[in-house]
Amino acid sequence: MMAAPVKKKRAKRTAWRKTSPDIATVAPMLRQAGVACDEDPTQVHAWFDHLDRPRRVEAHYPDGIRAQLHLGLKGTLSLTQSISIKVMGVRKP
Repeated sequence: MMAAPVKKKRAKRTAWRKTSPDIATVAPMLRQAGVACDEDPTQVHAWFDHLDRPRRVEAHYPDGIRAQLHLGLKGTLSLTQSISIKVMGVRKP
Protein backbone atom coordinates (compact mmCIF):
# COMPACT_ATOMS: atom_id res chain seq x y z
CA MET A 1 0.00 0.00 0.00
CA MET A 2 1.28 3.49 -0.85
CA ALA A 3 1.08 6.33 1.63
CA ALA A 4 -0.99 9.33 0.68
CA PRO A 5 1.10 12.29 -0.51
CA VAL A 6 1.67 14.91 2.13
CA LYS A 7 0.45 18.39 1.20
CA LYS A 8 2.76 21.19 2.14
CA LYS A 9 1.13 24.04 4.00
CA ARG A 10 1.51 27.42 2.42
CA ALA A 11 3.33 29.83 4.69
CA LYS A 12 1.17 32.65 5.99
CA ARG A 13 2.40 36.16 5.40
CA THR A 14 2.54 37.74 8.84
CA ALA A 15 4.67 40.80 8.13
CA TRP A 16 3.19 44.06 6.98
CA ARG A 17 3.71 44.99 3.33
CA LYS A 18 5.21 48.44 2.62
CA THR A 19 4.12 50.40 -0.46
CA SER A 20 4.67 53.88 -1.88
CA PRO A 21 1.23 55.20 -2.87
CA ASP A 22 0.54 58.19 -5.10
CA ILE A 23 1.15 61.41 -3.13
CA ALA A 24 -1.75 63.24 -4.82
CA THR A 25 -4.15 60.53 -3.58
CA VAL A 26 -2.89 60.37 0.02
CA ALA A 27 -2.34 64.11 0.69
CA PRO A 28 -6.08 65.06 0.91
CA MET A 29 -6.73 62.14 3.29
CA LEU A 30 -3.89 63.28 5.58
CA ARG A 31 -5.21 66.85 5.60
CA GLN A 32 -8.68 65.57 6.47
CA ALA A 33 -7.17 63.57 9.35
CA GLY A 34 -5.67 66.77 10.75
CA VAL A 35 -2.07 67.10 9.53
CA ALA A 36 -0.85 70.62 10.33
CA CYS A 37 0.83 71.30 6.98
CA ASP A 38 -0.69 72.96 3.92
CA GLU A 39 1.87 71.60 1.46
CA ASP A 40 1.83 68.17 -0.15
CA PRO A 41 4.25 65.62 1.31
CA THR A 42 7.50 64.86 -0.50
CA GLN A 43 7.48 61.17 0.46
CA VAL A 44 4.67 58.82 1.49
CA HIS A 45 4.72 55.18 2.60
CA ALA A 46 1.77 52.96 3.51
CA TRP A 47 1.76 49.60 5.28
CA PHE A 48 -0.84 46.86 4.81
CA ASP A 49 -1.35 43.80 7.02
CA HIS A 50 -1.50 40.18 5.85
CA LEU A 51 -5.15 40.60 4.83
CA ASP A 52 -4.33 43.73 2.76
CA ARG A 53 -5.99 46.13 5.19
CA PRO A 54 -4.31 49.56 5.47
CA ARG A 55 -2.69 49.87 8.90
CA ARG A 56 -0.24 52.79 8.82
CA VAL A 57 0.61 55.79 6.62
CA GLU A 58 3.77 57.85 7.07
CA ALA A 59 4.38 61.14 5.24
CA HIS A 60 7.43 63.41 5.16
CA TYR A 61 6.92 67.11 4.38
CA PRO A 62 9.51 69.59 3.01
CA ASP A 63 9.45 71.80 6.12
CA GLY A 64 10.62 68.97 8.40
CA ILE A 65 7.24 67.67 9.58
CA ARG A 66 6.69 63.92 9.71
CA ALA A 67 3.16 62.60 10.16
CA GLN A 68 2.20 59.03 11.06
CA LEU A 69 -1.39 57.88 10.79
CA HIS A 70 -2.13 54.57 12.53
CA LEU A 71 -5.35 52.86 11.43
CA GLY A 72 -6.96 50.50 13.93
CA LEU A 73 -8.89 47.37 13.03
CA LYS A 74 -12.07 48.77 14.60
CA GLY A 75 -12.03 51.92 12.44
CA THR A 76 -10.09 54.10 14.88
CA LEU A 77 -7.17 56.25 13.87
CA SER A 78 -4.31 57.93 15.66
CA LEU A 79 -2.30 60.79 14.19
CA THR A 80 1.22 61.58 15.40
CA GLN A 81 3.21 64.56 14.09
CA SER A 82 6.79 65.53 14.75
CA ILE A 83 9.09 68.23 13.44
CA SER A 84 12.82 68.15 12.90
CA ILE A 85 14.57 71.44 13.67
CA LYS A 86 18.23 72.17 13.12
CA VAL A 87 19.55 74.86 15.48
CA MET A 88 22.52 76.83 14.21
CA GLY A 89 24.97 78.91 16.26
CA VAL A 90 24.51 77.16 19.60
CA ARG A 91 27.81 76.47 21.34
CA LYS A 92 28.44 73.99 24.10
CA PRO A 93 29.78 75.56 27.34
